[in-house]
Amino acid sequence: PYAQNKISLVNKLIINFDLNTLFLVAERDGSFFLRFFNPIIGLHIFIDNLFGVGGENFKLEYINVIKENFPFALNHSTVQKVLLYEAEITPKSLISKLLAEFGLFGLWVILFLIKKIKKIKRDNSELSLLFVFVLTLIINFGSYIYAPLIFAISLFYFLSKKPIKNN
Repeated sequence: PYAQNKISLVNKLIINFDLNTLFLVAERDGSFFLRFFNPIIGLHIFIDNLFGVGGENFKLEYINVIKENFPFALNHSTVQKVLLYEAEITPKSLISKLLAEFGLFGLWVILFLIKKIKKIKRDNSELSLLFVFVLTLIINFGSYIYAPLIFAISLFYFLSKKPIKNN
């Protein structure tokens, strides 16, 4: 039933896509709200704080943005835990996290890493799958300490120092 409900919601969103439907789903489904709107909230925090709010301080600004822009989300249990118990919350996206917490410096880090990864990918075309894997991790995960991401970036770094030679 849980998976069926989620699939049904996605189907309704796709068939009847408009902002009203998007917000209706976000009001009713806390999980959807967190995954779709938390990265947007991170970008909102970045726009309001171009120098960032500091490492691991996303949660301090999170509730203010919720109250101001998405008050309906205060009914979701995860958001309530952040409000009442200062529970941990992330933007669900490393890009959004870097921008919100480190501002313009975070933007520079993102652009530097993307440039570096693209150069390695261009020099070693067989690394395309690894490039897509790293990009997916950066977009979808909101933690600095995530072993597959650290491994993949380390692998890219190592390969940039020792290019693969074709036989």
